[in-house]
Amino acid sequence: MSDSNEPATAGRDAALDTEDESLGELHAATRRLLRADDHEDILTVAGEAASDVLGFPGSGVRAYDAETETLHHVALGGRVGDIESRPPYDVADSPHGRAFRRGETVVEDVPEDDRFDRDSFVQTMYVPLGEHGLLSVGKTDGAFTEREVALAEILAGNTTAVLDRAEKRRQLATERERLDEFASVVAHDLKNPLGAVRGFLDLVEDTGDTQYVGDARNGLDRMERLIDELLALARDGRTVDEQSRVGLAEVARDAWETADTGDLSLVVQGDLTVVADESRLERLLENLFANAATHADGSTTVTVGALAAGDDGADEDAQEGDARDGFYVADDGPGIPEGEQETVFETGYTTAPRGTGFGLAIVERIADAHGWTAAVTTGAAGGARFEFAGVTVQC
Repeated sequence: MSDSNEPATAGRDAALDTEDESLGELHAATRRLLRADDHEDILTVAGEAASDVLGFPGSGVRAYDAETETLHHVALGGRVGDIESRPPYDVADSPHGRAFRRGETVVEDVPEDDRFDRDSFVQTMYVPLGEHGLLSVGKTDGAFTEREVALAEILAGNTTAVLDRAEKRRQLATERERLDEFASVVAHDLKNPLGAVRGFLDLVEDTGDTQYVGDARNGLDRMERLIDELLALARDGRTVDEQSRVGLAEVARDAWETADTGDLSLVVQGDLTVVADESRLERLLENLFANAATHADGSTTVTVGALAAGDDGADEDAQEGDARDGFYVADDGPGIPEGEQETVFETGYTTAPRGTGFGLAIVERIADAHGWTAAVTTGAAGGARFEFAGVTVQC
């Protein structure tokens, strides 16, 4: 009787020991994740943990690249080197992408004629890491057990939570930098016109001459513009949470109506549909239009259009039907000297006597909030050309 019971007891104890060891390794991996410094370090630790905890040489971590909409390797089999040869996989056309898009684990058998370079595996498993990427595991000796899937999902869940926390910390650090920037602007840029207003009011009091009232009022007007621009800088720099499909041409024309453009004329090329926050896109265009008007030295035309694939800066290259990833706003005015093109987006930068130096800074903040890249160059007509890439568009 005892002989028949011993094997069963031994098998049960061994299983419990193995499970306890796995959970212990999982807890240790989570502690390492919490100590990781940045996004890539976290993914690297997760890749090493996938190998240590799950025990499969084919385990790895892929990070999501939003610009190319692909998943590329960060760590493979516990290694972070020698992974450049591993190809990235499209989110739209791969089992890896299917798991990422659905936000759920995908387990599948590897076919004999596999086109995803998985010939050495019998079965593969893909566990999403939220919006950050994917944990991938390959098995060479049969199907995954429920326990193996559960451990992989626990590791992925812990990794996702740590990545989310790191992203939140990054956002808070950015916000702190902006608060410091605002404090500096308030202390400097508002202090000067405030001192001027006090000086003019003292003159009115001392001399009784009301001509200084107009000067004081101009100072107050400048302070009001500065405050409005500061509020816009804070508001428009926040990450965009909700976006919708909007027509670039329609938004451009609406922005033109509200911007102070004087005698300038607007030309909109094509009919591009952009995924964006409509109100912030309109402000971006308003500021660019106002900037063109401020620096115009005569009859000036502002052109809004779509960037062509591989655009080299020539407006004529943007033809209907091209694959595009953004839009541009260009004018035929005096342009921006090459030596100043790197600094025009800096807070406080202005060459206009009554400028606040916030207009183009707000433009860049709005682009950043959408995940776009803003750049300035010289257009085909010699004027300023502002380009916005990384935009989700539909032609």
